[in-house]
Amino acid sequence: MLLIILAVGVSEADNLPRLEVDAGPALVSIKPLPVGRKLVRLGTLNYKIQVNAHCGGAYLAESVSISIADTRKTLLAEELEESSELVTNITIPARQVAPLPVDGFCSATNTVQRELLVHDVVTAHLSLRCTSEQGESITYATRPLAVTIRCETGDQEDSASSILR
Repeated sequence: MLLIILAVGVSEADNLPRLEVDAGPALVSIKPLPVGRKLVRLGTLNYKIQVNAHCGGAYLAESVSISIADTRKTLLAEELEESSELVTNITIPARQVAPLPVDGFCSATNTVQRELLVHDVVTAHLSLRCTSEQGESITYATRPLAVTIRCETGDQEDSASSILR
């Protein structure tokens, strides 16, 4: 009897919509900051977004929409039919990201630390739209995204970032 209950439980879980997202940090390089400068404006952020979308039951996936800052991307039904696991790239322009406080990082006084991982710089908002004869359903997911800031030595150039006071 226990086996029957477990089998039913697994079956019901397969009928539920599922939307999962994963992404590693974007990588941005900056020049060493002048003394007293505490904010840095990041360059363009490039994210590789992994999406696992499943409608379940008689529902079919119509689209997955991804929104990060003011950048949006939609994956349509044709792309979703190939696999429930998708990988897509999204580029966030520098103007859509607020300057970050990096007090002491990449400065004349800190010559040891050359990389800094900053969590929750931007957030990815996703929605999975599913349809069937019974109607439509939408499932939502969010994921905070990180940035790895790399301090370039004086010999290397990077014009993608600018320094702010």
